[in-house]
Amino acid sequence: MRGAHLSAEELIELVERGRRCRHYHDRIDHIIECAPCRAAYKELLATEQVVRSARSERPRWGWWLAPVAAVTVGLVWLLWLLVWRSYPAYQVAVRTEGGVVYEGRLRLPDWAAAAALQFSNPPPITRSASASPLIIRLLQPQAEGLENPRPVFVWAPVPEAHGYRATLVSLTEGDTMVLQVNGTRATLPPGVQLKRGLSYRLTITVLLPDVLPGGEPRQEYTFRMLTTQEIQRLNWARQHRHQAPYTCTMLFYQLGHSREALATLPHRPGDPLVQRWREVLTHSLPNAAQPAQ
Repeated sequence: MRGAHLSAEELIELVERGRRCRHYHDRIDHIIECAPCRAAYKELLATEQVVRSARSERPRWGWWLAPVAAVTVGLVWLLWLLVWRSYPAYQVAVRTEGGVVYEGRLRLPDWAAAAALQFSNPPPITRSASASPLIIRLLQPQAEGLENPRPVFVWAPVPEAHGYRATLVSLTEGDTMVLQVNGTRATLPPGVQLKRGLSYRLTITVLLPDVLPGGEPRQEYTFRMLTTQEIQRLNWARQHRHQAPYTCTMLFYQLGHSREALATLPHRPGDPLVQRWREVLTHSLPNAAQPAQ
């Protein structure tokens, strides 16, 4: 798109005609990236709603729209330059038109739209900054939502350890299985698969010299086996992460893939909403692990 900012005429046409506007997608893409145009666009939308309301009562007021809108554009740009006012890019990127939710140019399925609309309400950060350091750092898998029904668990070596034990407990059914450990790698027994939709707790015990049985340090990690539908949604997010970063960030987070969510989150240092999500996702890494009791 040619200039640093959209002209007043271009913004007015976009507000009046919506998706019927020429170069609609190019202008929306520009607005998402340009804070002054984003602020002007939001103000024009509000102005247009007021004018439409007045027009419905007195049709002769309709001619007010163009001059009022043009003045609004200039005032908004001036205010933005003075006080650095900016609407979050998310409010423009994710929008509803005719009952359909879009992010950028992408029309979102209903289930993805529901996730996208939750981006505006980040959850509280529940992990304490004073949490105990990890005894055992899990290297694989790097997500709490498991795709493979026969996952392989790999962790970083612990100094002075002469071996490890690993067990996996179904938090839903209560069954316990002893994993096969080879060095710092553990696998499920032959022929055993995790059940989709169930949650599991992995416990890794470090065997150290001069430590009595029962007193060895342990670490616990929790996982959930994704359902077939959730895996389909995860793959959709991976396919569309560049077209719909806000939506896909939410989907990755909901499906227990916080690393992918953090990598997908738009880089907007000046956007408080994005920075809040960056804190939430950072505090969710690695898997929520606590020393076993």
